[in-house]
Amino acid sequence: MKISKKKLFRLLQSLVWLTLAITGIIVFASATRDNTTLICNSLIIDIDKSDTRQFVSEKDVKHTLLLGDANIMVGEKIGEINFGHLEKDLNKNPYIKNAQIYIDAHGNIKVKIEQREPIFKVINRQGVSYYIDENGKKMPLSANFTLRLPIVTGFLDDNGDDRGLVESCILEDLQKMVVYIRQNKFWSAEIEQINVSKSKDIELIPKLGSHKIIFGNIDRMEEKFESLYIFYQEGLKYVGWKQYKEVNLKFKDQIIAKKF
Repeated sequence: MKISKKKLFRLLQSLVWLTLAITGIIVFASATRDNTTLICNSLIIDIDKSDTRQFVSEKDVKHTLLLGDANIMVGEKIGEINFGHLEKDLNKNPYIKNAQIYIDAHGNIKVKIEQREPIFKVINRQGVSYYIDENGKKMPLSANFTLRLPIVTGFLDDNGDDRGLVESCILEDLQKMVVYIRQNKFWSAEIEQINVSKSKDIELIPKLGSHKIIFGNIDRMEEKFESLYIFYQEGLKYVGWKQYKEVNLKFKDQIIAKKF
């Protein structure tokens, strides 16, 4: 009996898929069996160091891994280590954004740490200081490392805690403003402090000059910064940076500047 080319092709195709499936099962079973007997040869820690952040050290990570609920010890069977618990323990660290643990084919346990990135420092009216990160979450200050960041002070309506979610609308607005400032080379170099007045006006304190900038709220934020830049270039550039004590941007389409 002759088999048509079409049926032969389908038969061969089915055999190929069956072979691949069986191979996959064998590889998976082998890997599972190997992981239960594989010995931990070494612990390799990779902490992102793309900038000057040094909140988390290898010593901190090893301390967590050795004292956690499912500690890692070189020489132990990898199958007896609970990696889910270890990642959970690492992610409890207030300076760690994400921690991942995986195994290579040689029995090395690799730990990859991504640190959180603070964008400004808060000093509230109760004397509590903390950072706000790029996602708008609080971070406690580090006893071992200090970053030079814009400082936020004043009437912030925060709960006084140095970690957890931001619960203040004004801090949420300031996080958006600082993100904008950081993306602009001129303003990131110029603005060193942000204060919130009792009336909830945002006040910017620049590095150059003796004036403060009454920004109001973050409505028309880009427009206000553009107007201020023009005022700097066409006004202060010629009369001097120390002639004014206050520059008010609260009102649409105008800048009110007060001299000493």
